Amino acid sequence: MTTGTTPPEIRSGHGRRPAAPPLPPKVGHYLRQVLAGRFRLVAAATTPPPLKGRALVFERAQLERIPESPTFQDTLARLDQRISKVSGWLHAGPNGAPVLFLDGLGAWTLRLPRHGKSFQSLRELRTPDDLRPSRTYEDPDTHGRPPRRRHVIALRYHQDAFLVIAVIRYPSGHVRYEAWIWHAARKTTVPLYWEEARRCIDLFRDLVTSWFRVDQEPARPGPGPGISPKGPPAEREEPAPAAMPTPAAV
Repeated sequence: MTTGTTPPEIRSGHGRRPAAPPLPPKVGHYLRQVLAGRFRLVAAATTPPPLKGRALVFERAQLERIPESPTFQDTLARLDQRISKVSGWLHAGPNGAPVLFLDGLGAWTLRLPRHGKSFQSLRELRTPDDLRPSRTYEDPDTHGRPPRRRHVIALRYHQDAFLVIAVIRYPSGHVRYEAWIWHAARKTTVPLYWEEARRCIDLFRDLVTSWFRVDQEPARPGPGPGISPKGPPAEREEPAPAAMPTPAAV
């Protein structure tokens, strides 16, 4: 899930002109997941609707890295080798699975990895309290990118799996939230559909809001002056787990 801000203007030789409008949050979510190679593509029997808004542009090399998609890769291989970029757009598909329309390649439904189908709905996460992190840490090296703080939540119905919510803060004050699944046993990342990612992020934000309410209450007798015994576990610094990799930055 993404909260958008107005992009900065771009200076050109003829003055200042506004940059391209930001992508809708839903489209931005799926674009990042596709570019990171987290969704597989399955042929969709549907007619593309009229393009609304900004078209997406993919490098051919990016499309070649999409996993578990043999039919798509065969179709891409038949595309003229002189074509290095492919334009397209996303549209809502049946059963919550979006459809990616690509010029010259047809329509493709975004599907979860075969081993990630059980993560379509996280039944164990129903209230804000269910999203209390088991650990929280800052990315150790952002290579000049905005700082990213990760909150790791254990999933009791999914052995060895964790929900990760990342909070990215930009110098402008803009904040973006991302959510995905990390499967520790498989050492792999599983994406979430937009609706489920947004639901989990909303629950997490409600939890954070409740922490601020606790912080604003008068101090009570406890472990120390001004320290609430109900202090948020997510504010305690813990080292990043060795098995938790950094997802591809997009």
